[in-house]
Amino acid sequence: MRRQLFVALMLWSGIALAGTSLPDGPHVAVEGSAKQEVAPDSVKVTLRFDHRAGTSIAAKQVVDEAVNRYLDALQPFAIASRDIKAAEMSVARVEDDDDDARSRASRAPVFEAERRVTVVLGEVARLDALLDAGLRAGATEVTDVAFQLRDPAPIRREVKRKAIADAHDRANDIAQAAGASLGQVYSIDSVRSSQFDGYGRELDRVQVTGANLRPAQYLSPYITISESVSLVYELRR
Repeated sequence: MRRQLFVALMLWSGIALAGTSLPDGPHVAVEGSAKQEVAPDSVKVTLRFDHRAGTSIAAKQVVDEAVNRYLDALQPFAIASRDIKAAEMSVARVEDDDDDARSRASRAPVFEAERRVTVVLGEVARLDALLDAGLRAGATEVTDVAFQLRDPAPIRREVKRKAIADAHDRANDIAQAAGASLGQVYSIDSVRSSQFDGYGRELDRVQVTGANLRPAQYLSPYITISESVSLVYELRR
């Protein structure tokens, strides 16, 4: 009966980790997982500034002035220069694909200038104030709000250690049920590593339609880091 159990374990291991190097003798293969929810320590915000005018220089100047107002408004937020990106700029003539060449030639040209400014805010609680500052400066759209961790590596290492401990416990339970004990670790591989965000209220692509009547309220977001690992143990009879 015990030999049949060992054979079953070896067969199951091969199915679970197809394509993975496995020992010739009795062994057990398991997968362990762990996850941890943490509060973000920063938020990345991207705002869009655009304007249309009869000349390219006029459109550009309006957008540049709006961006300058926004950059000045960032000073109270103590954002480091490395956390501000404002180099994107585009100016182009606005064309209507439905118009033929004759109608386009007879119509006064219209040019559109556009800039996007991305900042990383360390004080997550001041997100609403930052958005208001951008909108007051002349931003026409909030294109992205992403809560994040500046350095997730330490937490990810801790979660991976927990996933390995989970795999060890699973392997030990299986070995004991088969009347065996765990031997040396034969192999260990990372199966999955992921990070996703959860929000009380998701904010994405906010169109500007008017002034805010009162400060917005955002529920505390969280970031979930998860790790999964596979371990192969040799078995001792």
